[in-house]
Amino acid sequence: MNYMDHFLPEDIAEAELAVKIIGSTLYKILKLTDQGKVAEAKNASIDLTKSLVALDILAYKKRSNNRMYLHHIMAKPDRWFKNE
Repeated sequence: MNYMDHFLPEDIAEAELAVKIIGSTLYKILKLTDQGKVAEAKNASIDLTKSLVALDILAYKKRSNNRMYLHHIMAKPDRWFKNE
């Protein structure tokens, strides 16, 4: 994954950690399910959901930041295309 495409530079380390947690938690859930430990797998799925939400929030920050930039340009268009 190209983290720069989806996250702000200051959020990349946190996003990388969330992706690692998601991968390891998925593996843990599969392992627990194979062992018949359904309750433990269910608890692990809560951790998985939290990491997915955290990743989504970080990605939203980038999208929101880009929208605010575009809104600023459109609100004052003369500042970016005026030749003086």
